[in-house]
Formats: sequence, C-alpha cells, structure tokens
Amino acid sequence: MAARSPYLRLKRELRAALVGGLPSEEDHNILNWYASTSLFGVVDGSMWVFLPVFLARLGASPAVVGLHTSLPALLAMACAIPTGMLVDRAANQMAAWKRIAFCMRMFYPLVILAPFFVPRDVLPIFIVVVWALRTIPDTAGTSLWTAIAGRAVSPARRGHVNGTRWALLSLTAAACQALAGRWLDVGPFPGAYQAMFIVAFMATMGEWYFFGRLRVPNVPPPERAGATLRERVRDYLRPLAGHRPFVRFVAGTFAFRVAYNMPAALFTLLWVRELGASNALIGLRGTVAYAALVVGYLFWGRNANRLGHRRVLAAGALGVAIYAITSALLPAPVWLVPVALLWGIFVAGTDIGLFDLLLHTCPRGMEARFVSVSQFAANLAIFVGPLLGVALAGVTSVRTAMLVAGALQLASIAAFALLPKDV
Repeated sequence: MAARSPYLRLKRELRAALVGGLPSEEDHNILNWYASTSLFGVVDGSMWVFLPVFLARLGASPAVVGLHTSLPALLAMACAIPTGMLVDRAANQMAAWKRIAFCMRMFYPLVILAPFFVPRDVLPIFIVVVWALRTIPDTAGTSLWTAIAGRAVSPARRGHVNGTRWALLSLTAAACQALAGRWLDVGPFPGAYQAMFIVAFMATMGEWYFFGRLRVPNVPPPERAGATLRERVRDYLRPLAGHRPFVRFVAGTFAFRVAYNMPAALFTLLWVRELGASNALIGLRGTVAYAALVVGYLFWGRNANRLGHRRVLAAGALGVAIYAITSALLPAPVWLVPVALLWGIFVAGTDIGLFDLLLHTCPRGMEARFVSVSQFAANLAIFVGPLLGVALAGVTSVRTAMLVAGALQLASIAAFALLPKDV
C-alpha cells in the first residue's frame, strides 16, 4: 500500500485541483468526463481538422467539400426524431450509449483503409459518404450523450466543468494540430494522413471508455404498453411543442446556426486554394486557435453564471461574425495565425452559451427527447448553411461569400431576444 501512496496522493491532489472538495460520485463523473474530453481533443486536433484538408488535396471539388459538412447534417436531420424515439425507450441510457457509440466508431477504419482499395478519382466522394453514414448511429448517441451529461454533473457546477473540460480539449487539440501539421508536410501522401487517422481512432476508443465510466441513474422509459406507432409519435412530440422555453431556444438560435455554418466549407478552400497555406501553417493556425480556446473556455465558463448565458452567447456570436469577415479580407496565409486568436476566444462563448441554454430548457428526465429535436433543427441549419455558402461562392467568390455570411451572423444576433431567461 505504501508503494501506491504517491499515486493516491497525486490522484487526490488532481481531484482537488480540478473539482475541489471531498471525493463523491459527482467528482468521479467529472474526472472521467475530463479524461474523455481530453482524448477527444486528439481526434478534434487531427482527423476532424485535417479530413476536409485531405479531401481538398485529393482534388475534391467545392461541391464535394461542401457535402462533407452538409451530407452528415442531412442524415442527422432525417434520423433525429426516429433515433430519438428509439433511445427514449432505453431504461439504461448508459448501456445503450455504449453500444451505439461503439458502432459509430467502426466507421473510422473504413476511412483509414479506403486509399488502399478505392480508386483515386472516386476516393473523395467515397470518404464523404462513409463519414456521413457514421452520422446515423452518432445522432442516436448524441441524444443519449447529452442526456447522460446533463445528469452526471449538477447545474450549479456545470458551467465551471464545461469551461474546464473544453479547455482541456483545446489544449490537447492544439498540441495535436501542431504535430499533425508538421507530420503531414514531411510524411508520404496519403500514408501520413492514414497514420494520423489511426491515432485518432485509438483516441476515440479511449474517449468511449472513459465516458462510459460515468455513473448516472436510470430513467424509466415513457412508452405506454401496446401503444401504436402514431400514438408513440404523438406522445413523443406533445411535450416539446408545449414547453415554451425550448421552443424559444430553437427559434431564437436557428437563424444564427444557418449563418454560422454558411462558411463552414469555405474556410478550407480559402486556406488551401485562395491563400495556398501549407499543412504546417494550417496546423500552427489550429494550435493558436485552440490555445485561444483554452483561454476562452476558462473565461466564459467561470463567468457564465455571473454574465448570463444569453450574454455569453451574444458576445461569442459577435466575435465569430467578425472572424468570418476578417478571414475573408486576409491578404496572405501568415495572417491565418493571429486571426485564429479571435476564433478561439469567441467560439468558446457560443459553445458554452448554446450548450447550457439547451440543457436549461430541457425538463429533467426528458433530455434525450428534447435534444433529438434540437439536433433536428441544428442539423437542418448545418445542412442548409454550407450549401448556401458554396452556392454563393459559385456565383461570386469564396471571399465574397464569407463576407456575406459574416454580415448575416451579425444580423441573426437580434433573434437572441427570443431566448428564455437564464437560470
């Protein structure tokens, strides 16, 4: 036991530093959530950032790059309500999430192995389709994930915990983007990308393990015995339409979500084709952006309750709009690095504001149901936004389309007046 004492002392000190107080079930959940989120930073800082860059370097057209964002959103939109109804019947939501999330992660190897057996001329669209199909189990898993997360940590600590865990994610992602960008510039093509994707796959399996360790109470399934499909659909949707805070949240954020996603596919085209940025510079840009995210998440997370989540969301949205407009005006690739600071600070505010306001509008025990409908609205915006951005770029230019998107983001902030009051 004496040999283990330094480890136990370090564990107690880490717990005290991150969550404070005496060990408890909530502390257990927080520590495992921190570990899971940190590992997702590896995925976010490698595969999620460089997959669209990989597509662009394979020669994918702007339409195919746009589909990388829009097609998963279309599938998620189509599956949100059906999968939401399915997972809403799960009494043990954690067990259901583990099965669904494991299946979703099995799409990673298909992308990793694709360059070995798919012809180069159809490889970009093949990867886009496979990555989009991953969205079907991911949509069901996200509803359960949010419901579990909403019960794993108390509302009083949620803002601080979210700020800290997203800061951890950003630190990990920042380091990974710098390393990945350098590796992709010196490694063979496409083998360097495949090796990086393997690391991301291993990290996402670790993420799955740690989140699966969270302890939350089971929720009794709401389905009535012998109910018909029509009755189940009616019973599923009735509470949503009558819950005004949730309706106001969806209505108040929809226009911003559309405008926010308009330049999603255009950023990669701007970096690679308009500015001619190298992989190393894109990686450095990501490192700086995620370092800024650390600061942003810590700042907004610790001040969200004092400032109010609506103010945090509005401030973040304002900064994101300025970032889109500024990016469209960049004269040289070197400016991607300092402008990334703007992105990191303010995207953190939008993430914390949207996440906490969503959970605030979901009735206790019905989070999965309400999140599935929120997913439908969010993915409708994610589907429509990039298509509008790509279409506008086709008739004008990438830079002009980004300027218009930034202006629309500014205008959409007015709709935040519809959002429900903070806790």
